[in-house]
Amino acid sequence: MTHEGAVVTDGDRMSGGRPAPLVIGIAMSMILGACATPPQTLRYMNPQEPALYAAKQQALKDAPNGSSGQAVKNDWKFYEAQGDQAMDHGMIHEAATAYQRALALNLEKGSIHNKLGRVMLKQGDWDQAIGHFNLARQIDPADSSASEGLGLAYLNQSEDKKAKDAFEVSLESNPDIAAPYNGLGIMYDREGVHGLAGVFFETALLLEPQNAHYHNNLGYSLLLSGELDKAIASLETAVRLDPAFRKAHNNLGYAYGLKGDFDRAFEEFRLATDEAGAYNNVGYLYSRIGKYQQALASFQKAIEKKPSWYVKADQNLQAVGTKRGELQNQ
Repeated sequence: MTHEGAVVTDGDRMSGGRPAPLVIGIAMSMILGACATPPQTLRYMNPQEPALYAAKQQALKDAPNGSSGQAVKNDWKFYEAQGDQAMDHGMIHEAATAYQRALALNLEKGSIHNKLGRVMLKQGDWDQAIGHFNLARQIDPADSSASEGLGLAYLNQSEDKKAKDAFEVSLESNPDIAAPYNGLGIMYDREGVHGLAGVFFETALLLEPQNAHYHNNLGYSLLLSGELDKAIASLETAVRLDPAFRKAHNNLGYAYGLKGDFDRAFEEFRLATDEAGAYNNVGYLYSRIGKYQQALASFQKAIEKKPSWYVKADQNLQAVGTKRGELQNQ
């Protein structure tokens, strides 16, 4: 199930603090926004590092106004704009390169540090993200976006106290942005304070009612607190807003399974994974409520549909078979 997110960018989180499922198949997480890491992950560079010098020389070479240092002194804006355009198209590595060149020409520009921090979040490089966001805040202490990004980076590192402090600083500067409320909701869900988490998610949704990730996170939180009907309503909204949102479909399948609607659960799991994975997840749900015969049949179908699922599904078969035998021998 998913609150969402391996990476917390503006969305959800990976799950934690719950008993491990019988199956490896259902991942209960919140979207903290996961992205595939490009072939090269760029680090934050100190002015003394050779890589920064190389970036500056490349920026000088490529600058539209010529090759002299004076001519391109202010052309960091050109590279920042290149980075923005690359980010808009999901070209993370290209964005990082452009922002690094902009930073080489203007090391004291907080907005570039902030944007590089966002790139590092997407690449899963939490330490470098934290470095950039801290530099952005040093340059402009009132930058609420940098504080919010810093909170997301700490949240991904499970440093909840530091995340909370950063989110609160962000909201002091600008209480009308949704992401810090979402981040605080994730943090409180981790701590098991689901009622307070729900308040923060609902606040985020007041500011961004069309954000599918926030609806998913609220639904996940309601699942954790056992409010299945409300959870289903929130998760249905999430998949309506984003029909390709696999984690929300996964969570919705889990919710329907807990309600006893296994046919609908299978349909939602099928939208989250392949058919074998859907059978595996349904088998897990059956096993949770003691329907071991149905669980065994579902795990067997998972193996039949996709032999590569054999290890996971066979582990579940063995576990269910052992449990079933224990009950029969009592």
